[in-house]
Amino acid sequence: MGTDIKIGDSAFLVNESRSRNVELSHDRFAHLWVTERTRELWKKMEQSVYPHDAIELGIRNRFFLERLQNAIDKEGISTFVNLGAGFTSYPFLIKGECHCIEVDLPHIIEFKKEQVIRWQEQGRVPMRPIEFIPCDLNSSFELENLKVKISKNSKPSFLLLEGLTYYLDPKSLQRIFSFALEIQGLGSFLTFDFWKPELVEHSVLNKFKKFLAEEIGYKPPQYNHFELPRLPGYELIEISDVVREEFKYNKQPVLSNETAILDSFAVLKRM
Repeated sequence: MGTDIKIGDSAFLVNESRSRNVELSHDRFAHLWVTERTRELWKKMEQSVYPHDAIELGIRNRFFLERLQNAIDKEGISTFVNLGAGFTSYPFLIKGECHCIEVDLPHIIEFKKEQVIRWQEQGRVPMRPIEFIPCDLNSSFELENLKVKISKNSKPSFLLLEGLTYYLDPKSLQRIFSFALEIQGLGSFLTFDFWKPELVEHSVLNKFKKFLAEEIGYKPPQYNHFELPRLPGYELIEISDVVREEFKYNKQPVLSNETAILDSFAVLKRM
């Protein structure tokens, strides 16, 4: 896989984690995005941060995939919008008809679209219609333009923010929540993961932040930690975290509050 367009190493890193435990993640296409540099970085993270990222990210992928599939099968969802889609595989993993929209930074979208088209032609991934839309989610101007491109309709949709909320500044996140309210019809789902405030000094999470700074050069002014907000127009359907979910998927759980980053998951419904 060529990478003529500069892509952040962390974007591929999550695919190595998902590909290492396909039985857990159910992402049988994650390996396509893995490079040798990715494998080297993952091994460093395993040694310097903690060895269970394949479990954590496998659980995260499985959680959102199952909620999306259930929404398609039982709730009449016909549109899936993935904000900050990165190199996730959801359009190829779900069953049934669903209009898939992937949104990310222009260079990510350009590179992903090119690769997906090539792999579809080669038969390496299923033929699925995917609408790729470039957008900087931190830009209020670009988010306004995105509203025009993703127009609201009466049919329910499933909107996902995965691996994103902790990297956005609070104002940008609030704009995205307002954006969701405007484009989603009744019966739609808004789903995301987040880090709670009590994790600010969590030892594993701090090791992870140090790893991002030293190995990838990612040094934001701050990370976004927050309690689950009350969002007007939405009702909380489900809240969980990686430790709780592991008991459902792993026969022999290995995570605990001390050894996991404790990503929390939220599913809300537009009422």
